[in-house]
Amino acid sequence: MNSIIRLGRQFLLVGAAIAGSTLGLGTLPVLALPEAEVIEKLQPIPMYMLINDAGQPIFASIEDQNGQETGVTGIFVSPSDAENLVVSRRAEAQNILEEEQAKADADPAAIAALTEQLSLWQEANILPIGLDQIYQFAQSETAENLSFKFFPSVQQLNAASQVIEGKTFPGVPLFFLSMESVDAQGQTITSFPTLETGGKIPVFFEVEPILNQIEEFGEEDSLNINVMALEVFLAKLLDENLPQGEQDFLSEMTLIPSEESSLLIQSILEQQSQQ
Repeated sequence: MNSIIRLGRQFLLVGAAIAGSTLGLGTLPVLALPEAEVIEKLQPIPMYMLINDAGQPIFASIEDQNGQETGVTGIFVSPSDAENLVVSRRAEAQNILEEEQAKADADPAAIAALTEQLSLWQEANILPIGLDQIYQFAQSETAENLSFKFFPSVQQLNAASQVIEGKTFPGVPLFFLSMESVDAQGQTITSFPTLETGGKIPVFFEVEPILNQIEEFGEEDSLNINVMALEVFLAKLLDENLPQGEQDFLSEMTLIPSEESSLLIQSILEQQSQQ
C-alpha cells in the first residue's frame, strides 16, 4: 500500500463514483463547541484522499437541478479502500482503452480521451490528511460550492446495520458503549464507560474495540452498543443552536481512529524519522 500513499498537506480530492454520504460543511463561524475544542477532537483522525503527482485534486463536477456545477470531495475512512479504488480504476481504464484501440474503426478522439483518463488514474496517489484539516479547508474561500463525500468501510457499515437491526446505515458509523442501571427511585440511568486517561467517552470508527469493552464487564451489566454517523457528529459540532445537554455530551466524547489507520500513520512517521 505504501507505494501509492504519501504524506503531505496538499489539496483535497474531488469525487469518486462509489457509494457514500455527502455533507456540505460550508462557512459556519459559530459552533456548538469552541473552535479550538472542535479542532482538538478532529485532529487525531486521519482520512484519505486522492491527488495527482502534482498534489492537485482528482475531481469530478456534479451539476445540480439548476445547472450549477458543484465539486464533491471524496474522503475515505480506510486507506485500503482508497487503494483498492485506485487499483480497480487503473485496470478498468486500461481495459476500456485497449478495447477502443482494438476496434477497426477506432475513434482517435475517444482514444485521446481514454488515454487521458488512464493517465489520471496512473498518477493517482493517496494522501493521508487530518479530519481537522478537512474542517479548516471547508471553512476557507477555496472550498466554496464544495461538499464532502465520506466513504465508510463496508465491514463497519455492515456492523452498524446489525446494531440498528438490519437497516441500511446512512453514513460513516461511529460506535460507543452505554450502560443502564436503576437508581433507588426505580429510575433508569444511562452512563457511558470512559477512558482511564482523560475520562472521556471513547467513540470508535470500528466495532471491534466495543466488543472488547463488553468482555470487560460482567453478565449482570446492561450494556448497549450505540452507533452515530460521523456526518451527524460533525453537523452537531457545527450547530450553534444545539441544546446545552447535547453540547456537554459532545464535549465528553473523543474520537479514536481505526487500528488500520493508527498502524499506517505510525509506519509513515517511522519512515520519515529514518530519512
